[in-house]
Amino acid sequence: MVSLRPRTHEIVSCIQFGCASMFMFAGYLCTSFIAESILHSIHQDNPGAISEYAGYYGAAIQFGALAVSSIITPSVLHYLTSKWSLVLSSSLFAMYYVGFAKVTWWYFYLSQVFVGFGYA
Repeated sequence: MVSLRPRTHEIVSCIQFGCASMFMFAGYLCTSFIAESILHSIHQDNPGAISEYAGYYGAAIQFGALAVSSIITPSVLHYLTSKWSLVLSSSLFAMYYVGFAKVTWWYFYLSQVFVGFGYA
C-alpha cells in the first residue's frame, strides 16, 4: 500500500467519492427513464397493484425526502466515513431496484423515500 500525505489522501478520497457517486447516480437516472413506462405497463396489467401515475408521485416523494434528508445529512456524515456513507447510500439504492421484482404500491413509495435519503 502506498503511503500518502494527509492532504494527498484527502484529495484522492474526494475524487474516489465523486466518481462513485457519479456512477451510482448515472445508474439510477438510466433506470428512472424507463421506470415510468414499466409502472404504467404494470398498472395496465393489474390496476390494483400500483397507480397509473406512480412514477410521477414517486419522483415527488423522492425529491421531498431528498430535501428533508439534506438538512440532516451533514450531521450524519460527521460520524460516518466516506466509505460507509457510500455503502449506506448504495444499499438504499439497491432497495429501490429490488422492489421491481414484485411491484407493490407501498414498497415502491417507501423505496422512493430510501432513494431520496441515498441521494443526500
